[in-house]
This record gives sequence, C-alpha cells and structure tokens, in this order.
Amino acid sequence: MIPFFKFSNFVRLTELVPDLLDKVDVKKLAFNPGVELSYLTRTEQAVVVGEMAKYEIKPSLSQSVRLKKLSQAKELTVDGVDSILSANKKAAKSNRQGVTRFRQYFPPEYTEEQIEAVVVDLLTKWKARGAV
Repeated sequence: MIPFFKFSNFVRLTELVPDLLDKVDVKKLAFNPGVELSYLTRTEQAVVVGEMAKYEIKPSLSQSVRLKKLSQAKELTVDGVDSILSANKKAAKSNRQGVTRFRQYFPPEYTEEQIEAVVVDLLTKWKARGAV
C-alpha cells in the first residue's frame, strides 16, 4: 500500500498541464519537481514548458521549489521563470560549446548528449590504447 503522503503526490500530478505530465511520464522531468510545479497556475506551467524547450533543460527540485514559492506569493513572472531556469542553461552551454564543433561529423538526428557520449567513448578507448 502506498503511504498517504506519497499517494497525494501522485494525485497532485493531475494538476499538471499535459506537456509537463507527459514529461514526468517519460522521465524527462523528475517526479518531485513535477509535484512542485503542479502548484503553479496553468499559465505559469505553460511558461515553464516553453523555457524548458528554449534551454533544453529540466528544472531541478530546488528550482521547482523556488518557482512554487514565487507563484504562491503571486510574484512569479516570465522573467522570473527565465532567470531561475537559465541557471541550468549556463552550465549546459559550456558543455555544448565543445560538442557543437563536432556536429559536422554526426547525422543531424543525433542529440548533443549522443554526440558527447560517442566522443567520450572514443577518447576513453584512445587513452586505454596508450595514445595519450
């Protein structure tokens, strides 16, 4: 049997807009951040979906809690969502700059994560052969 507080979190997810609920279902958004985001208004959630797509990120639990608190205080703005979620962008951007130069060697459907995984795998094998 699921404890009540956990069951209530599952019920809470029904307050998510379909785009966010789908992301939780396919694990593109973690469960607990999804629960926190369910407290945002539908309009605020739509802004979060847009920012997630814009920056190709998913909010962490701490970011989701910050968004929830601002929403409950009626202080959450589009700029506020952008500011909170762009913190992930800065870290991801520094990783992507290296991957971008390798894009020409990969099929267009490869994601940056796939490119990075291939490059790291090749470098690991190269190092293991004593090339470094």
